[in-house]
Amino acid sequence: MARITRTLALTTCGIAISLFTSVIQAADTRVNCHQPGVKGTIAYALKWLNPADTNVVRVSGHCVENLVIRGFNRLSILAEQGALIEGVSGVDLPVIEISDSLRVVVQGFIIRGGTTGLHCSRSSSCRFIGDTVEDTKAGAVNYNAAISIDGSDVELTDIVVRNVVDLGIALYGAKAVANNVSVNGVTNVNSFTGGAGLFMTAGSLRNGPIKIQNTDAAGLSAFHGSALDISQLTVTDNGGVGVWIGDGSVLNVGVLTVERSKVFGLLFQTGSAGNFYGTGSLIDSNRYDGIVVQGGSSVGIGGVTVSNNPVFGLFVDDVSVVYFYGPSNFMQNSYDIWCNPPTATVQNLGNATNTTTNCGTTSPLAPANALTVPKVPGLPHN
Repeated sequence: MARITRTLALTTCGIAISLFTSVIQAADTRVNCHQPGVKGTIAYALKWLNPADTNVVRVSGHCVENLVIRGFNRLSILAEQGALIEGVSGVDLPVIEISDSLRVVVQGFIIRGGTTGLHCSRSSSCRFIGDTVEDTKAGAVNYNAAISIDGSDVELTDIVVRNVVDLGIALYGAKAVANNVSVNGVTNVNSFTGGAGLFMTAGSLRNGPIKIQNTDAAGLSAFHGSALDISQLTVTDNGGVGVWIGDGSVLNVGVLTVERSKVFGLLFQTGSAGNFYGTGSLIDSNRYDGIVVQGGSSVGIGGVTVSNNPVFGLFVDDVSVVYFYGPSNFMQNSYDIWCNPPTATVQNLGNATNTTTNCGTTSPLAPANALTVPKVPGLPHN
C-alpha cells in the first residue's frame, strides 16, 4: 500500500512539474535564430504557445522568415542583442503579419526586406516600440508600405523607417498613436500615389513628434475624414506636397516645419481644416506656394513664419476661410497673401505682419510670376 501511495504521489508530482514547465514555457520563451533549421525561427516557437495565454518570446540572432501572428492575445516579441528579422528572399509577403490579435508587442528589432515590414490588420491592436524598418522592396501589389495598419489600433513609439519603397507608413481606417517617429527615404516605384512618407485615409493619428524627409511624393497626406492631432511635425525635402490634407480631414498641429517641398508646403482642399495652435512654426523655401487653402476648407493660423516661397506665401480661394488668431510673419515670398478673388475670406489679417496682399481689394489679376506655375495633375490654381 505504501508503494502504491508513493507511486501515486510521484506521478502526481510529475504531472504538476509537467504542467508548471508548460506554463513557464508559455510565459517566457527564448529563440536563438542562429540555431540551424526550423527550431531557429520565431514561427516554430509560436506553434507551442497557447494563444490565449500571456506569452513573451525573447529573440536573439538574425532570423530569416516571414512571420504570421494570428489569433493571439497578450503576445510580446522582444529583441535581444540587436536581433534582426529579415523576410525570405523572393517572397512577396510582409516580414511580420499580425491579424485577429490583441495586445501584440514587437519591440527592439531591425526589420528588413519584404514588401511590408510590419502589417497589423483585421481589428488587431499592436504596439511597435523601438523598431527600425528598412529596405523593403516592390511587390506585385501596388502601394506596399514599410508599416501598414489596416482597420486596427496601433502605438508607434521610437520608430525609424528608412530606405523603403512605395509608402513609409500607411494607415487605413486605423487609430494610431505616434511617439517619436522618423521616416527618411521613400522611393516611388509604382504610381502617382506611391512615394509618400505617411499616408492615411479614414483614420486618426495623435501625439508626436513626427519627422518625415526625403520622400519621392508627399511627406504626409490624409484623406477621407482623417483626424490628426500632432504636437510637433517636421516635413522636409519631399518630392511632392509637404503636407496634403483633403476630403474633410482635419490637422491640428502645435509646432509645424515644412521646408523644401517640390510643390506646395501645405495643401488644404475639399472641405478640410487646419489649426496651427503653437508658436514657432516655419513654412519655408517650398517650390511654389507655402500654404494653399481651397475647396471650402478652413485654416486657423497662429505663430507661423512663411518665407522664401517663390510664388505665394498663402493662397486662399473664394469658398475657403483663413483666420489669423496669433502673430504670423510673412517675408521674402514673391507675393505674401493672395486671395482669389480678392473678396475671399481672410480674417484678422492684421496679425499677419510684413505682408503684401490683394485680399479685400479690387485687384482682379494675379501677379505675373503666378502665371509661370506649371500644370501639375491634381493640384490647384495652375
